[in-house]
Amino acid sequence: MKHLEEKFGGPIHDLDTYLEILTRFLSGLRESGFAAFKYYATKPRLVPDYDAARKVFMEFVDPGQPHPIVEAVILDHVFKKAAEWDWTVSVHCGGAYMDTRTYDTRYIIYTVSRYPETRFDLFHLCVPFTREIIYIAKMYANTTLNLCWCPVLSESMTRTAINE
Repeated sequence: MKHLEEKFGGPIHDLDTYLEILTRFLSGLRESGFAAFKYYATKPRLVPDYDAARKVFMEFVDPGQPHPIVEAVILDHVFKKAAEWDWTVSVHCGGAYMDTRTYDTRYIIYTVSRYPETRFDLFHLCVPFTREIIYIAKMYANTTLNLCWCPVLSESMTRTAINE
């Protein structure tokens, strides 16, 4: 937060100011050639409620702990900007770093269905949940499957997925 305040000149006292500065920050990245945004697929967040987020924004800022409703609003804002700017949202939704005890590939459904104008590139074929993600990608035109690292994670799953 302090980095944004220093870079854009002034304290951030409310959610609207934060979103305005975040947009300016992302616009700068866009102007310098950035064309995508990375996101980790997690449990579905709350439905973005801008009024509720405005009320608790300072709780988010002060202790530095993200408040779930503020997170939902920030992601909503970023996903809408991605659609507006024709950015792809790269989604880490599989791979060796994911804790498969708490992760479910179907979590991505909430996000891709809520933002049909935003493109989502689903990384690593969601290994080890390849079958599920193939069907999700078939259902949502705003998704693409990305096979980066798949052969390293599991060559046999990758081959089976390609055949399916």
